[in-house]
Amino acid sequence: MGQHIVLIYQNIDIPFIFEEAEKLGIRLTLVNRPKQQPVDLPAVKRQLSIDIFNEQVAINELKHLDSHDPIDGVMTLFDGAVTFTSLLAAELNLPKSGEHSHIHLRDKSAMRKQFNKYDINNPKYAEIDDISDIDVIKAMNYPIVIKPKTGFSSLGVIKANNEQEAKNGIEENKIEGEVFLHNTLEDALLEVKKNDFAALLGCVVYPDLHKIVFSNLNDLSLVDCFIMPTYNMILATNDDTKDLGNSIIATHPAPSGLAYDFTVSKNIKLVNSNSQAALQCSKGLSDACITTLPAAQKYSLKVIKDFGEVPMGFTIHY
Repeated sequence: MGQHIVLIYQNIDIPFIFEEAEKLGIRLTLVNRPKQQPVDLPAVKRQLSIDIFNEQVAINELKHLDSHDPIDGVMTLFDGAVTFTSLLAAELNLPKSGEHSHIHLRDKSAMRKQFNKYDINNPKYAEIDDISDIDVIKAMNYPIVIKPKTGFSSLGVIKANNEQEAKNGIEENKIEGEVFLHNTLEDALLEVKKNDFAALLGCVVYPDLHKIVFSNLNDLSLVDCFIMPTYNMILATNDDTKDLGNSIIATHPAPSGLAYDFTVSKNIKLVNSNSQAALQCSKGLSDACITTLPAAQKYSLKVIKDFGEVPMGFTIHY
């Protein structure tokens, strides 16, 4: 019997993983997102719908699986599942895993050092901390690829065909900063305009993003976009009521369409964020809310309907 590997929140549109597993005789357990429909895939022997963000429950379920079908390895290519996968590996006492292994996966420098430590095939690389270190890559043949140590969605990845492009790439990746949260993008925009080194992170479904873009063409440019899933979007209440009827539902304008099947439009109360919707519901200022699963858990709300993760586009303006 082949090795048993658990794949967590794997993108099923990447077929080579399943095809290679089948060639190698590996048995796969595929952990799907809640309510994700199972599909037939090579090497997949079972599929489980598990909410990994309900961490302890998810770990217990997979430990139970391990008790009757021992797990030889766990794997994810989904950034949001890296920390959980690391914790699960530690719980299952899998080799070369531990509480800090997720750091090695998210930090390219740490990951390559781990590759070298365990004699895993590793592309030739060099670490650059400052433009003055440019000499360390002169021994490499161009073109080269310059990447930030941490990141996702290929943000900040630059191909350099010569030394000058390499210098430019190093300077572009040398970014240090802080994250500030504002009530609205409009409020954030006022602060961005005051600071030549500030950038604005937006969301493609933000109601007035188009106005922000076209009203500030002289001050702001759209410089990048990326896609990553939201947390599970849910309908929650502050009690066990399931028949909402004419109840007041708090929601940010973007996901407000999720509320229309549960109450009349005049009872939809718009607020500035998913977190604020959950807070208002917890204080009794609304009967229910459209929010994220972590926000509902934070305020001990009762989940009535889970809409799942939503693939979402985010924009960077500078």
